Amino acid sequence: MSKLNGMQIFELLSDLNDNLIVESVAPALLAGGATGAVTGLTGGAGASSVGTVGATAAKGGFAAWLAKGGWVALLAGVLVAAAVAVAVGVGIAGRDPVGTPPVGENTVTESGSKGDWADTEEPVTEVPTEEVIGETTETESETESETEPETKPDPENCAHSFGNWQFTVIPSCTEGGVRSRVCPLCDLVEDEDMPAGLHVFDQDGFCESCHVKMSNLSFFSNGDGTCSVGRGKSNIKNALEIPNYSPEGDLVVTIAAEAFSDISSLVSVTFSERLRYIEDKAFYNCSNLRGLILPNELVVIGEQAFYTCSGLRDLILPEGLAVIEEQAFYGCSLTEITFPASLYKLGSSAFSGNPLAEVFLPASITELGGAFSGCDKLTGLTFEDGFVLESVPTGLAAYCTSLKEITLPDTVTAIERYAFANSGLVTVHGITDRLTYIGDIAFFECRDLTNFTIPASVTYVGVDAFKDCDSLTYTVFEGCRYMAVGDNLLAILVGAEDIQLTEVIISPDTRFINSEGFLNCTRLQSVVIPEGVRSIPNYTFEGCTRLRSVILPSTLTEIGYKAFAGCVMLESIDVPDSVAFIGEGAFLNCAALTTFKIPASLTAIEKDVFNQCGALAAIDVPGGVLSIGESAFYQCRSLSSVTLPEGLETIGDNAFYACSITSLAMPDTVTYLGVRPFWEIPCRASV
Repeated sequence: MSKLNGMQIFELLSDLNDNLIVESVAPALLAGGATGAVTGLTGGAGASSVGTVGATAAKGGFAAWLAKGGWVALLAGVLVAAAVAVAVGVGIAGRDPVGTPPVGENTVTESGSKGDWADTEEPVTEVPTEEVIGETTETESETESETEPETKPDPENCAHSFGNWQFTVIPSCTEGGVRSRVCPLCDLVEDEDMPAGLHVFDQDGFCESCHVKMSNLSFFSNGDGTCSVGRGKSNIKNALEIPNYSPEGDLVVTIAAEAFSDISSLVSVTFSERLRYIEDKAFYNCSNLRGLILPNELVVIGEQAFYTCSGLRDLILPEGLAVIEEQAFYGCSLTEITFPASLYKLGSSAFSGNPLAEVFLPASITELGGAFSGCDKLTGLTFEDGFVLESVPTGLAAYCTSLKEITLPDTVTAIERYAFANSGLVTVHGITDRLTYIGDIAFFECRDLTNFTIPASVTYVGVDAFKDCDSLTYTVFEGCRYMAVGDNLLAILVGAEDIQLTEVIISPDTRFINSEGFLNCTRLQSVVIPEGVRSIPNYTFEGCTRLRSVILPSTLTEIGYKAFAGCVMLESIDVPDSVAFIGEGAFLNCAALTTFKIPASLTAIEKDVFNQCGALAAIDVPGGVLSIGESAFYQCRSLSSVTLPEGLETIGDNAFYACSITSLAMPDTVTYLGVRPFWEIPCRASV
């Protein structure tokens, strides 16, 4: 642009004078110096309001000219201020409260038109707007001056509601960055350092900075600046690197379920630094995967995450890890493991089948499953002082054949089923009077178990809890072997000492009976089970082919699987109404059984319960029964009378196959009939 002299500038300002209204002029134009004026006109456009300019072409040209800066801008600023002050009487330091309307507001002339006040000879005096608040009238300026500024809570006492994270320093592929978020309630700003690794890929898939090729991965945004990662389309070779970010800039915090399962060629994995979750089956059956160093911020390892990674021999768990789910490292080859003090859940079978030698369990664990079953090299399982364990979980150390000794926390009240079955235990320490429950097969086939005393506090001993514990001390009474509970030497009936016995007198002190206690005692003819016994377990009298008389106690609540199966000479048995469960095949092939009263508390007739009870003539199914199982009365060829209750819902496959039922009233409540439930019978059902 060509330079203008002072006269040309003055003439230009004179031409614009009629249309130029200046509300205020930046103080820099008035107070001083070329530097101040230039700054006010060029750098401080937001602070310096130049009013409303009519004649838009002239206004636009003038504004552009001012923006060019230099001595022209300085001189123009001074002349504008002087010209406006003379021509329209505007106070340089502020706004004339009478004559000049605020910029951008509409004013009304005498004729009532809007926006044309500049064309009248004299501007109309503007009356300040009044605002009525209740009964008090205040001017706009007074209201504004008295309005109290909004107060924000102290950040230390604020219930923060942070917004989304935003990068304030964007990381690169080689250098870290920073992200921030703001609480709008108190304006507190949180900053977080972010790892490097944010690549910028070109159209060929190479990073523009470091030229690394984009991994063959897929990313799934969580919508909050984070994402999960999964497998891409191409095959992954022996090494896998999980980046810190997706190509879109989302932080990788999760490895998706089954993301890299069954990749037999995978040998090593490098994880993203901010990874928090490895989901279920993420590396399932990656059989050649070797050592793993898991990232520091990892919180959860999902179910079967590294299931049967049989090549995995080295593992470092991060401090901060909280959860290891079921079967997470099942069937790996780990020889040692250190659990962090942050761990609170260790799932069932989490390390089953590993050749671990010793394990130390921190007191932080509050959810413990049977994590070490099948660890046949395990010689030590130690609980940290202060470990609170109420129930020894199912399968905790089952089949740990090298484990000879264990000390349980004194908080234990229950030992669940299968907890130490088939282990090499000789001694169990820490048992107290708090123990009340020992589950089924808890110490099954612990053949070397010598030092274990069942305290008197125990009220339940499960089926086969100590079966085949040959090294324990037994008491023999009336041809049977017993175990003690507290001072009661005859509390647990283990079984017949002599398989040839013909009559059994069970001690009235007996409370528990082992399964198979009288299995195949073919000469046994009668038995009386004393009051106090609640369960006749599986196979107890199976194959007692001469058994004719059985007296059951009123305390009985269940009869187990095949408990009387094959008792072909048993004609009748009085089952008390206290029995709520009769197991599958309980009276299978009791060929001489002619009558049977189904207890009123039963809700289901299980599969094969009366299968091949050929002499059974009549059955009255009580009202509480909802289902009749598969082959429940299969080939009960003498069964001619059956009464089914309202409320019955299910009749299973072959339930009354080859019976002799001639008439049957089918309840309206039956919703399911299995395959051939009444096959080969002369029955005509009435529906």
